[in-house]
Amino acid sequence: MEELDFQALLDRFGNDGFQKGEQVILSNFGTNQTLLSIIFGKPNEIHLIDQSEKGDFLIRQVELFCGSTQVCTANTKIPREKNRADVLSDILAGKLGLGQIVVKHNLPNKRTLVDIGRDEEGFWRTYIIEGQEVFLEIHEYFPRVPFEATGWLQSGRPKMTVWDNEGETYEFYKFVAIGVKPDGGIFLGIEDELLTNEEANNIILQGVQVIGDLAQGLTMGLME
Repeated sequence: MEELDFQALLDRFGNDGFQKGEQVILSNFGTNQTLLSIIFGKPNEIHLIDQSEKGDFLIRQVELFCGSTQVCTANTKIPREKNRADVLSDILAGKLGLGQIVVKHNLPNKRTLVDIGRDEEGFWRTYIIEGQEVFLEIHEYFPRVPFEATGWLQSGRPKMTVWDNEGETYEFYKFVAIGVKPDGGIFLGIEDELLTNEEANNIILQGVQVIGDLAQGLTMGLME
């Protein structure tokens, strides 16, 4: 695994459309709990979901809550032979975050960012904390909705709302929309960021069929 240098990280942020709020979280190598508590204005708690042994490794899954809101899920691969006994003891207790454990024991280390990513549901990173007495490979996932609710992230997902004849409401985040404006002009909206080419093509083809059926009905009505 290679360390991502700072310029490469900036390039990745720019090319993949990361919001500034996402960049701050994903590039933060301080104690994660402190940053998230500041963002949400509430103390946080670590909930240990699962901790098991697989060969020479501990596999740990935790959820981090600020108040009653889940704001992060972390999965960690921990080789026993590369971690000091008291570090392993704190990890097994499951009461502290891994960053807090490293700070508590004052362990010299370097942090290597391995990968970052984002989609419409959330954003994530994989990184390694490594030193002579500690080695942790961590994957963190941050759901987007709580951060949008606080205003930390902008809601970048276009939404189309439709009401049917029975008054039912439907909301779509993936859509191709054709409509008539109040001035009689034609509106065309395509949410292509969240659509694969195949999905977009399928929606367009279905839309063409529906429009054809409507046009035929209108034509027949005019002829009667």
